[in-house]
Amino acid sequence: MSSQPLRLWVLCSLLACVGCHPEPPKQHPADAAARQWLALLDTHHYEETWSKGSEWLRLSVSKEGWARALGEVHAQSGDLKHRELYALRGTRLIKNLLEPGEFAIVQYSSEYEKLPGVETLVLRHEGDTWRVTGYRVEPKMPWD
Repeated sequence: MSSQPLRLWVLCSLLACVGCHPEPPKQHPADAAARQWLALLDTHHYEETWSKGSEWLRLSVSKEGWARALGEVHAQSGDLKHRELYALRGTRLIKNLLEPGEFAIVQYSSEYEKLPGVETLVLRHEGDTWRVTGYRVEPKMPWD
């Protein structure tokens, strides 16, 4: 094989992987904790999501403020139809946010009544469990 076709083949192989996401781990305690927390969210138990959240979350926002914000977000998106794990990665530091610790960033590809979305949860390992420190949902882009 000459070097020209070989280079072209390598380039095409690399381009095919642009946007590829590694398969998320099948069983991770942060995913299980996130799903338990999301079950509360899906059933509109917003104040309980605050209570089950991390210490940092509870110190950062009032229970009432948290519940109000989640209610507004879910009023715009509608009820959940489907959710699938999209990505999960661990880190020791969340820049400009928290003191070092053991964190997991968990993302789900989610389908709501009114829009498809990507949910991102940041969980912190506290004691013997994972607790949600942050949550956001964003519209899914057509190329996702």
